[in-house]
This record gives sequence, C-alpha cells and structure tokens, in this order.
Amino acid sequence: MNCLEFRRLVTIDPRTRDKEALEHRRQCASCDAMYQRTMATETLLERAVNVGVPNNLGSNILARHYAEHTSRTRAWKRISLNAIAASLILAAGVGLGMKFSGSASNALPYYVLQHVYDELPLLTSTRPMDPASLQKTLREEHLKISHIENLKYAGACAFRNGRSVHMVVQGEAGPVTVLLMPEETVKKRMTISDPRFTGIISPAPHGSLAVIGEKQEPIEKVEHQIRQEVQWL
Repeated sequence: MNCLEFRRLVTIDPRTRDKEALEHRRQCASCDAMYQRTMATETLLERAVNVGVPNNLGSNILARHYAEHTSRTRAWKRISLNAIAASLILAAGVGLGMKFSGSASNALPYYVLQHVYDELPLLTSTRPMDPASLQKTLREEHLKISHIENLKYAGACAFRNGRSVHMVVQGEAGPVTVLLMPEETVKKRMTISDPRFTGIISPAPHGSLAVIGEKQEPIEKVEHQIRQEVQWL
C-alpha cells in the first residue's frame, strides 16, 4: 500500500483495521501524522454532535403526563401513553439520523483545512509540471483548464468521498490552495478560518470548489479567476 492509497482509505474510513494500512502507518511517519490528525478531528466532531439525553427522560415525561391526566379514563390514558412512547422512539431515531447526516455536511471545512496541512510541502514545491500528465488527470475528473496564471502545481489526490484535483496558484499574499471536488456537494457557500489560513467552499457545476490562502489573501479574486478558467465537463 502506498501513501495515496493509505490516505484515501483513512479519509473514507478513519477507524479502518486493514492490515496493509496498519503496516504502512508503522513504516511511514508522514501518513502516521496524517492519521493522528484525522482521528483528532473525528473525536472533536463526535463530541460536538453527541448531545447526551438523561436516562430517565422518557419515564419522567410519561409520569408527568400521567399526573396531569388522572381524571381521564384508563382507556384514554393507555392510548395517550402509547402514543407518547411511540413519539419518543421516533424522535430518537430522527435525532440519530440528523446527527450523522448533519456531521457529514458540517465537517467538510475541517477536512479541507486538514488536507491543506497534510499537503503543505506543495505550497513551496518547485517540481515542474508535466503538461500531458496534467491533462490526463483533468480528463479523468471531467475537468478542463484553458489557462491559469501563476499555476505552480496541479494533480489528483484522495479526498474524503473519493478524489479531487489539487492545485496551487501564486496569490498576492503567498501560495493559494485550490481544490476541485466533484464528489463533494454543498448547497451554500461556507467559510474556512484558522490562525493561519482563510478560505471558502462554494457550490460548483459538479461538486464544489475550495480556495484557501494566507490570512491577507483576497480569496474572492482567486475564486473568480478559477471559475473563469476551469470548465466542469
């Protein structure tokens, strides 16, 4: 298993016990660091969405309901209590569904920022790009680029739900990371911010687009340039 395969697997299933993945992690310090960051993010997200419910909540609600309706007939009380119990079970199921679907959507900025930190060497890379390889990568992801000024790097990489095209362009305040993510759909514009970076994630014709740069970078200007030069096929 190589680094790309390992990161793709961990991004999709952070708690994987795949033997090849575990062996690769033991041998590769960079991928082990990426794994540790991923698990730290997973833990934070789980804590954020894990809202505890008192063990006796259901019984307390039922007891109160019973006390407030002692004048009703036994048949009516039995029907009412059963209805409330069913509602509580339904609410619990809906709550769990919201927990997982909501966390998947809200987590995207965390994964994007983590990806930028995992690939920090690309921001200062001086490796020349192979035009033929770049075009092949873009075709595979159903993308076309006419021309991007100050493009320093472009290549395919593993991302949470599949693959993305990772680009680095030279901005006004420093290198800017651009991620074209065909398999990550967002309904509205999202912001990204930490002590070093600022950025956005916005809907694209197919999937979404992320632009992340240094705090002083005019992100909207870079985003406009990318939208002008990239075609989603």
